[in-house]
Amino acid sequence: MAIWVLHSYREMVCAQHTDRRCVQLALIVALQRFGALDVDQEKIMTENKLNGKVTEATWDMVKALQDVNIAMVDSAVETHERNMKYVQSMLLNGVEVFKSQVESSNGLMQEWITLVHKQQETFQELARASMEAYVGSLYRPLSYYKQTVEALEVASK
Repeated sequence: MAIWVLHSYREMVCAQHTDRRCVQLALIVALQRFGALDVDQEKIMTENKLNGKVTEATWDMVKALQDVNIAMVDSAVETHERNMKYVQSMLLNGVEVFKSQVESSNGLMQEWITLVHKQQETFQELARASMEAYVGSLYRPLSYYKQTVEALEVASK
């Protein structure tokens, strides 16, 4: 009889090697059938229900932990994306400000160059006018002398 129970148990293990509960139930049924185990059917059902509830509670807890982990990863990804957008906007704004400063500096330099050229032209005109006035002041006495000599030559003829 014990050999038959072990043989049934071995067949059940081979057929259902992944379902541990089936193996346990088969062993219990076989032992009950031959009177080797006196277990109340209600007690077995109660234990099965309790085991089912424990298993279900365990799966619920695992699923809840998975949901929490997924939420944490999603939050981390969203935070990373926000930080990347912030850094990109900072860099783009910095580049735009830099471009604006370069354009302003270029405009200011062009204006300054134009003003320097105007200043040089004005200075050259002023220098030419003052040189002409100086040369004119040197030649005035000579021009009076020349006019006097010419007037004397006309009068002497």
